[in-house]
Amino acid sequence: MEHLATSVNVVLPLFLLMLSGKLMKRINLFDQRTLDIMNKVTFRTFLPVSLAMSIYNTSHKNMAQPSFLAFTFAGTVLVCLIMLVIIPRIEPENARRGVMIQGIMRGNSVIFGLPIGMILCPDEVGTVALAVAVVVPTINILSVVVLEIFRGQKPAPRKILRGILHNPLVIGSAIGLLFWELKGLGIGIPQAVYTALSDFGKLGTPLALIILGGSVDFGLPRGHKRQLLIVLVARLVLVPVAGVTASIMAGYRGAELVGLLIAFGAPTAVSSFTMAQEMGGDSELAGQIVVWTTAGSLVTMFVYVFLLRSLGFI
Repeated sequence: MEHLATSVNVVLPLFLLMLSGKLMKRINLFDQRTLDIMNKVTFRTFLPVSLAMSIYNTSHKNMAQPSFLAFTFAGTVLVCLIMLVIIPRIEPENARRGVMIQGIMRGNSVIFGLPIGMILCPDEVGTVALAVAVVVPTINILSVVVLEIFRGQKPAPRKILRGILHNPLVIGSAIGLLFWELKGLGIGIPQAVYTALSDFGKLGTPLALIILGGSVDFGLPRGHKRQLLIVLVARLVLVPVAGVTASIMAGYRGAELVGLLIAFGAPTAVSSFTMAQEMGGDSELAGQIVVWTTAGSLVTMFVYVFLLRSLGFI
């Protein structure tokens, strides 16, 4: 019962925050334009600060090892490469191919994943945050490359690099690592500034979940049922089961395994819809993937957390 209660406590708050966003939009407390502005502010300010403070607060003895970060990076790239081989064989249309591959490999690790890490391992959330910090730029690069390939254009390295360097989450991770290193040398953030930054960062996760709930439409899919089913099974079942199994076999436990569970098992990122729309992909399919992986992950993440806790891996 203890493991069941823990699993419920991990997933239910996420669902309730998303539901509150849906209800607030339904009673017209905000419209789509307000949501778009709130999302931009959250992505550019609150979430980067939250990520930076999570890294800063991690003790040096609990910081992730380079081998763990390399494993996270390699696993993310491997999922992309496998999908690049499989999806073109089962989907004839280029506009859908790129969207499906992106939907399978691009998890919502910041908005959906970090809250799970904060609940499951609050004392080592920096390890989870570092896994997210590796996944975010890697996925951004791979998504641009994949969508460019199936749009029939050659990826532009300068444009990709500029996007990475300007990504607020990448910047937040870099700042967090810098101040974490300084803390190890005895140079910490002044208490007043630390308190303000901590309070500022705490706004990021709940606000992002509220925005996500208000932004997605949990209606029945109008089309692309076969493509949607393929992505759902791959993103929510095949990739996390294979990824977490490989992680356990590699010896990862605790916060490191939680970070890998988030990397492999989080639902498809909301930003994948915007990117597909901007880069000539099937935006309607991309939107449906975001909606249904988000809904389905409330069940699958509960199951994964329950099983891993019951087996003593996290």
